[in-house]
Amino acid sequence: REQETALEKTPKYSSSSLGYAEANNRVLEGQVRTMRYALEAAADFKVTIDMPIVVWMARHAGWLITRFNVRSDGFTPYRKLKNREYASGMSLGIIIKVF
Repeated sequence: REQETALEKTPKYSSSSLGYAEANNRVLEGQVRTMRYALEAAADFKVTIDMPIVVWMARHAGWLITRFNVRSDGFTPYRKLKNREYASGMSLGIIIKVF
């Protein structure tokens, strides 16, 4: 990796300094919620927080947002980081219903 990570400290109890992070959390939560509702509708069962699929949903939601969520500047986070659009294929996974 060519660039170093720049660590920044935010003031304690300052919600305005955490606004960007909180906005990103809302986007992630919305994506996970959408994935959960879609799975529940397709598989006809209730997804609970203790299921292993929930961890995958959170991780996959972050992956999707990084590659495909277009920001206000017209770019995806992947494009800003790599200076190119994501070009690899996206494989569809198979979800197995286990009781």
